[in-house]
Amino acid sequence: MSERVSPHSIETEQEVLGAMMLRREAISRALAIVTREDFYRGRHREILDAIVKLYEDGEPVDLPILIQVLERRHTLEECGGPGYLAEIGARVGTVANVEYHARQLVELATRRRVIARAGQLQEEAYDTSQPIRETIHRGVSGLLAACDVERKGLEPVGDVGDAVMRELEEIRAGRKAFSGISTGWGGLDHFLGGMKPGEVMALGARPGMGKTAWGLNVAMHNALKGVPVAFFSLEMGADELYGRLLGSHGMVNGLSIRMVRIRDEEWQSLGAAHKELRAIPLYIDESSSLTPMEFRAKVHRAKVIFGVRLVVVDFIQLMAGSSPKMDDTDRASEAMETFREVAKDADVPILTLSQLKQEVDKEKPPRPTLFHFKQTGKIAELAHKAVGLWRPSFYRIEAHPNGSPYELDERGSNVAYFNIVKNRGAPVDEVVLEFVPKYGLFNSLPPQIAARYRHGRSYGQVDEEDAPF
Repeated sequence: MSERVSPHSIETEQEVLGAMMLRREAISRALAIVTREDFYRGRHREILDAIVKLYEDGEPVDLPILIQVLERRHTLEECGGPGYLAEIGARVGTVANVEYHARQLVELATRRRVIARAGQLQEEAYDTSQPIRETIHRGVSGLLAACDVERKGLEPVGDVGDAVMRELEEIRAGRKAFSGISTGWGGLDHFLGGMKPGEVMALGARPGMGKTAWGLNVAMHNALKGVPVAFFSLEMGADELYGRLLGSHGMVNGLSIRMVRIRDEEWQSLGAAHKELRAIPLYIDESSSLTPMEFRAKVHRAKVIFGVRLVVVDFIQLMAGSSPKMDDTDRASEAMETFREVAKDADVPILTLSQLKQEVDKEKPPRPTLFHFKQTGKIAELAHKAVGLWRPSFYRIEAHPNGSPYELDERGSNVAYFNIVKNRGAPVDEVVLEFVPKYGLFNSLPPQIAARYRHGRSYGQVDEEDAPF
């Protein structure tokens, strides 16, 4: 059986080169789409190099001058000689379709890259000295990289500015509240501006504060609005997470679900909640000991397959490191570096939950600060935004200094503090929410009630450490 030829089109390559020889404007239009590697035939790459050199030097790109350049490079005969160059130039009568043909070249080049990477993966699969799980994830990551043909380069500041002004106009007109993806609570979104694509936000807390509950609340809030969310749970299984989602959305005691002691009216609530939740675009990955490489591959795959627009990780200290000698701090630092890269490459916000060290418990009050984030590795350094969560009732602190009780009602709901400790040149402040433990649910409080529990920080204080000027 004859060997299959890699996908290519000599005629399309000639069309692009001919257009570039015909009109100077076609060169910039084509180069915004194609690169040298997108051309299959070697002689066409050499011709392209000569055209680009003339273009960069401000010289006219016509047939006689192009022949002279290739002669000086001693590649004229390799490129087919003057006759072949004249044939290319004669093929094209207009440059109107140069972008169309350039995109065809990119698609064919992408197919060649996928075929090559698939062949490499086949060879790697034969190597039994490497763990198959690593081979699979490395292969998937490579295939997704081969498929990623979006090439970002220099952009005119006017184009960037137009996009920014359009978004500001929408916010100003009330069509949007902010430029990012909502956390689900207006008070937090007011200061954070939502979670923006390409950013990493860290929520840190001691055990028992409600980290996972809050992460699930954020994921559920967005998925119910149609925003695709990927939730990476390194601690809990998917079944347990879904039980928590049912309890929060159906307002059913989580303990009743875990113990399967469910009353008739609760069962009806769970049925209605399940009917809604089963249709939302929320995707759970329960892999434990997830490596940075595996995480990268899974996020890119989720972006391609499911169109994911938000990623949640619970929690960062359980990420596996690239070396078995790494401790929790080293692994968290390595994971944060990966999160920063993946958030930017995939153009999604990543919300990572983090367990803070017990030094927080020694504070009076036990409120997380930026210092406590810095104890956990590079989380404070690399996160675009960092928020500390604590609940006085967990520490058996009964009332605010002004006498207001932290227990809010007979359901056992209590006050939860979200201390914004890093916010990239924007205000850092304190946001007060209600937490209902039995439902694993956070709610906004009426402004007049939330005001009773504030600790006197002034609104509008700017994060000096990360201020832009």
